[in-house]
Amino acid sequence: MIIKNGRRNMDRQYSQKLTDILDFSREEANRLRSGYIGPEHLLLALLRDGNNVAVDLLNRLHADLRYIKQEIESDIERTGAFSEDAAQLPELNSTANKIMRLSLLEARMLKKNPADVEHLLLAILKENHNMAADVLTRNEVSYDRVIDLLRIKTDSGSSSASPSASF
Repeated sequence: MIIKNGRRNMDRQYSQKLTDILDFSREEANRLRSGYIGPEHLLLALLRDGNNVAVDLLNRLHADLRYIKQEIESDIERTGAFSEDAAQLPELNSTANKIMRLSLLEARMLKKNPADVEHLLLAILKENHNMAADVLTRNEVSYDRVIDLLRIKTDSGSSSASPSASF
């Protein structure tokens, strides 16, 4: 598992912001009493942070961030994947592990190092058989639309837009 590999290895592969998002995802899983960290917790952590490129991209796509957050929380509640063992720290499930590996590939494809939050968003959308991707898709956020925005941003050399909304 990515988280079990240790901070030193993570720090070289992932930006500090993405490392923080991983920490927030564990907190989100604990808050929602989930026995694992899945893509939905990764997305909730991105939204919770609020001040990152991924949220800026979602805002530029006119995604309703509050709706996305509510839908994910409702979906988690509906699945009933609650952990009774609050002492056990949740770990990334296999899909979230795959997404973390994909984020590294997305960063390489875009010639960026280390992987950052926008690469995590792309990876969630690419590995589209998960709750987080489903909610994003319902909000008309797709891999192609995000990658197009990133390419425009890279081509124009512009910085991210305005600060994003917080929750």
